[in-house]
Amino acid sequence: MLNITTKVQRAFSMKALCDQYKQLSLNQNTQQTKFQFGTMTSQILESNKQQSIIINKQQQLRLNSSRTQHSFRLSLQQKDKHFSSLFFKSQNTFFTSVFANNKIQKRISLIEQEIESNMDSMNAQELLDKITELINLKTEFHQDSQYLGYISDLQKKSNALYSLRKTDQALSILKQIETQVENTLASGVNLKSVQDKKQETINLKIEYANTILMRAQMQDMYHNEQEASQAIQDCLKAIKILEETKQAESDHMVVAQQTLGETFYKLGYIKESAQSIEKAAFLLEQLISEIQEKQNSKQSKHNEQENEQNMRHLTLRQAILFETLGNLHFDLRNMQQAEMFFTASLNLWENKIQNKNQNNLNSLDELVQQSTQHNIENSKRNIHPLHMRCLNSIGTFYSTSGQTIKALQVLSNAKKYMHSANIENADNYSWVLLNMAKSYYKQQQYGTSFELTLESEQVARQFQISVINLAQILEHKSSLLTMQAKHKESEETINEALSLFKENSQEPIYCRLLFSRGMQCIQNEQFEKAIEYAQKSKHLVETIRGENDEQVGDALRIMGMAYCSISFRISNKTSEKEDTFNYGIMCLEKAIQIFSINHETRLQDQEAILGDLANIYEYTNNWKKAIMSYEQQRSVRIQILESVGLPANTDQIITLIDEKIQQLYAKKNKSQAK
Repeated sequence: MLNITTKVQRAFSMKALCDQYKQLSLNQNTQQTKFQFGTMTSQILESNKQQSIIINKQQQLRLNSSRTQHSFRLSLQQKDKHFSSLFFKSQNTFFTSVFANNKIQKRISLIEQEIESNMDSMNAQELLDKITELINLKTEFHQDSQYLGYISDLQKKSNALYSLRKTDQALSILKQIETQVENTLASGVNLKSVQDKKQETINLKIEYANTILMRAQMQDMYHNEQEASQAIQDCLKAIKILEETKQAESDHMVVAQQTLGETFYKLGYIKESAQSIEKAAFLLEQLISEIQEKQNSKQSKHNEQENEQNMRHLTLRQAILFETLGNLHFDLRNMQQAEMFFTASLNLWENKIQNKNQNNLNSLDELVQQSTQHNIENSKRNIHPLHMRCLNSIGTFYSTSGQTIKALQVLSNAKKYMHSANIENADNYSWVLLNMAKSYYKQQQYGTSFELTLESEQVARQFQISVINLAQILEHKSSLLTMQAKHKESEETINEALSLFKENSQEPIYCRLLFSRGMQCIQNEQFEKAIEYAQKSKHLVETIRGENDEQVGDALRIMGMAYCSISFRISNKTSEKEDTFNYGIMCLEKAIQIFSINHETRLQDQEAILGDLANIYEYTNNWKKAIMSYEQQRSVRIQILESVGLPANTDQIITLIDEKIQQLYAKKNKSQAK
């Protein structure tokens, strides 16, 4: 479906969503001070003139009284002191003001340079402290909270608050920006020192669009269809603004298309997401080519530093886009395409962005080995959070596709990079632990899996991570509790996860939780309730992803088991009993068909359903179909063992299946002999 299969050499950083701060001139203040200085000088000259007149009159009158003369001279001295004091006071006020402004200006410049140079290495609290000080200094310097460039600073503050999980405060700042910009645009641009009002109007509209996009990115989940629809409309609104301001081919549009794609992705609209991400990737490739041309031109030396900085930003964003494309292809089960984009993303992180000169590596396995070697060489290696997210995605890719040994290598490496959990890396850290737990689960190391799941849950609760991530941790914990026969605790865990969402949530994880709850109802023989959960899940998934999505297969599995079980309860052999049973079998066979399409990631589900079918056929004395189901289950089991590197000849489940097949052949032969 996607066409981006080449030109995957470069990548780039989250470009700041606003223009660089512009220094205001002191001309206005200087002119005002010069006027005050001139006024004082005129006063002093006029005073001296009056003094001369008085002295002349004194000489003419020839006052003989020494007391009078002394008193008069004293009066003149006091006047001289008064006018001299006024003169020097005006000078001191002027120079004090200039020195104070210069001091503030130098501090502003210093903080801006510090933020620009250390943006990647600075933690969120440090950034928040710096940007708050910067905003206060600029407000004091300009005597105006809406100084030129204030939006950029507020956006950075909002991002820092979001990183510290102060989402409400972060969104409040974005809402403040939106309101101020709307009011400014409605009343007309009237900022100090803005000469080109038309251009500043365009700039404000661009900032407005960027603020809308930031709000969309911070939205953790959408509770209902209305919220989801509004999120998409916000992204489309931002894109329209950028098109109106002739930014259709700018890096702002890259961010807009990427955000729209990520919003679709959150809601489970994979194909629509892929289309938007694809647009962003093509546009990004054009921007990178333009910078490369500038770097190769004769005039490149004049803007060499600027070009290098822009290239690094673009390279970082390209790495992020490639990772997103990898996840999209992975969800569509285009495994080769997914691996290609993950390779491209990790190659940029490990080489280009880390300022290393290694040649591009063609193999994802080679890059994983290189990443591991980097970690061995430097255990305190500083790693970008988005680089960590890339490693996490690759670990998930390996784990879900059954390559658990590779998955654990990548995920263990990522865990070592982070050292320990903190408020900024908590989402990544807990997610790494969860994927490690799932990998050990597939290797049948259930004790280790449970320990890692509990550790992941502890981090999630301590740092109040994303609700969606917490729900997935609880989902896996519930499965492990079921294996331990702790059915009540398992049910309570799933109910807690479901309580995190509103009814009929659009989130894909909500559908999976409905499936898990339905399976619990099957185990508790609450078959009608199980069908209710399954039908709700099936309807939501079909609405979002279509009728052949693997989660539809999950719902059909529950429905099949429930309908077959209900048919067994009908004592008399009636058409109702037969129809109910046949509908259940049809649901199970349809589920197997769906899982076979996604065979690389749903082998264990195929194995489970084939086992269910075999048991049902055996229960109804259909020996032939029971044997066929067990033989298919055996074949799938061997594929699972091969994917995790375990030998089939020592597997207990294979042994049990073989014994079961022999027993069924004996029963079949016995029934035929009669």
